[in-house]
Amino acid sequence: MRTESRATAWPATVKRPWYRTLAFREALWGYIFTMPTFLLFFVGLLGIPILFTFYITFFEWDGLSPLNELQSVGLHQYTLVARGLINTIPGEPFDLDNADDRAGQSFWHAAQFTLGSIIGQCGLGLIMALVVHQRRRGISFLRLMFFLPVILPGVVVNLLFRAVLYPQKFGVLNQMLEYFSVPLFLQNLVGGPSWLVAPKTAMRSLITQGIWRWAGNYFILYLAGLHGIPDEYYDAAKVDGANSLQSFWHVTLPMLRPTIALTIVLNFIFSMQVFNDIVILTAGGPARSTETVAYLLYQTSFGYFKYSYGATMATVLFVIILILTLALLRSFRASEEIY
Repeated sequence: MRTESRATAWPATVKRPWYRTLAFREALWGYIFTMPTFLLFFVGLLGIPILFTFYITFFEWDGLSPLNELQSVGLHQYTLVARGLINTIPGEPFDLDNADDRAGQSFWHAAQFTLGSIIGQCGLGLIMALVVHQRRRGISFLRLMFFLPVILPGVVVNLLFRAVLYPQKFGVLNQMLEYFSVPLFLQNLVGGPSWLVAPKTAMRSLITQGIWRWAGNYFILYLAGLHGIPDEYYDAAKVDGANSLQSFWHVTLPMLRPTIALTIVLNFIFSMQVFNDIVILTAGGPARSTETVAYLLYQTSFGYFKYSYGATMATVLFVIILILTLALLRSFRASEEIY
């Protein structure tokens, strides 16, 4: 008796189930092979530490004692940070008890650094991108010069600036400013002539150093965005009688809106967590004028052995960054809908 095996033939008018398609099977095997790495990295190296950090914020722990001896403090540590933030609001006469004003001040220092970084780094990066985009010669050289500070080692850059920003007349930058007779108000704007040794100018000096180093990073992003704008839009603007400034305002800026949103969000996330520059250049001084939250939580956790309180500040910082980032993205999305 002869038997014939027949393959199931799907009518041309019947759609094959999604779980029997080739694309699904390829994706399934891809997920199966990458699942161990995914579990190890996102669960073992990220998920468990994040959950543990959040868990110990409700306890008092020095990072050395056995975990079975933890003493619960509830929301007390969050209360200290929140009251400290309220007490240190600029211009507000709050004086709440049971508050950590030092922690609150560190958040405002980070916000001050972030605001200056967004304006300086993103603004200068856009200007450099516009200059390069409009040139026809020397583009490769300008790209190299503008992006070179970004690829330099951070420790080397900070040590270099410690010598460049030396406050006395022997400082390299002070000698250059004096030689070119730069007005004093312009020197004060960027942190001079006292630079890192005066509480009133130390933060501006850090912002200036950050602008010099990271503006090239945003220059690359803006340059890519400018290359993505069709020339037909500028030709149409010229036909309508628009000058260069009008073309920039009505063509370039609206078309760069997604790139601007990306750079501001990235700069906000990175600047709120500034740490290396503070450690090498100022160590939070002088008079704690540059003590940001990232540096303070590091000192609290590993210097004062208040690990749970440092974790509390880290959690508050994470929540603030998350909320403000979502708010920024929402506002940019709403503005895109208007345009």
